[in-house]
Amino acid sequence: MEAKNTIEYEKIRSKLNELKELTKRVETNLNNMNSLITETVGQNIGVWDGESANQFRSSWTNIENEIPSYVEIFQNQISNIQIMLEKINQNDTQT
Repeated sequence: MEAKNTIEYEKIRSKLNELKELTKRVETNLNNMNSLITETVGQNIGVWDGESANQFRSSWTNIENEIPSYVEIFQNQISNIQIMLEKINQNDTQT
C-alpha cells in the first residue's frame, strides 16, 4: 500500500485568510501606535515631555522606519503560501 500525503486545501485557505486579516490588523495597529507616539511624545503638550521623552522619541524613529518592513515580511509569507498552494493544487490535479 502506497502512502500518500494529503493536503487539506480548505484549511490552508482558511488559515491564509486569517493570516491576511491579522496582517492588516498588525499594520493598522503599528500605524496607530506610531501616530500616537509621534503626535504626543516629546511634543510639549503635557503627555510625555522632557529628556526621557526625547530619548524615547529618538529611539522610536528607528522602529518607525522599520514598520513597513515588518508588514512586508507578513505579506511576502502570504504570497509564498499562496504560490505553494497553487503549485501543489496544479500538481494534484494533473496526477
